[in-house]
Amino acid sequence: YKSTLGDFFKALHNESIDPICLYVANSNNIMQTSGLAIFKSDKMVENISVKNAIAHLILTNNLESSIISLENPLNPKEKIDLEISLYKDTSYDIEIINNIPCIVAKIYPEGRILSADSTFNYSDSENIKKIEDFCNKHIAKLTEEYFENTSRKFYVDPVGYKDLYKSRFLTEELFNSTNWDSLFKNACFAGTVSS
Repeated sequence: YKSTLGDFFKALHNESIDPICLYVANSNNIMQTSGLAIFKSDKMVENISVKNAIAHLILTNNLESSIISLENPLNPKEKIDLEISLYKDTSYDIEIINNIPCIVAKIYPEGRILSADSTFNYSDSENIKKIEDFCNKHIAKLTEEYFENTSRKFYVDPVGYKDLYKSRFLTEELFNSTNWDSLFKNACFAGTVSS
């Protein structure tokens, strides 16, 4: 995650996005990045895991690549390591239904298998499809958990959903009539994945 102090202060003074920064933990005099710190205004409300940081990068189109380890759907006793990236930017559909913002993130990952057990048949398209489907479900679940851990739990918007929705209106006055800030507290989210 690329972040500067300037980025943090820019978000701090932007009413459409809540600031984040790298979260660094100190253990036995060893400093280690262990996720992201999430802020509401100028107060840190939570630190989120590295897994949630990957979801943040996916949702903000900042994921260059990441290695994830998943249970191998073909052999649950084994792990499979995948390098994932986005082949197309994440896009959004946001609708207000019964005064509830419904946010759908359309995610476009691509990946490559880095390691699997020695019996894995890489040439079997059925095996590849099973792994692809399993990974897509994992990414959708990861982004939904991130939304729960940030927006639903603390009512923060580190992605900028407000700006994404605001861009649909011709004037600020029309947007303000939606009362986005009060509606956002009840927002629902779904990640849809197409690889």
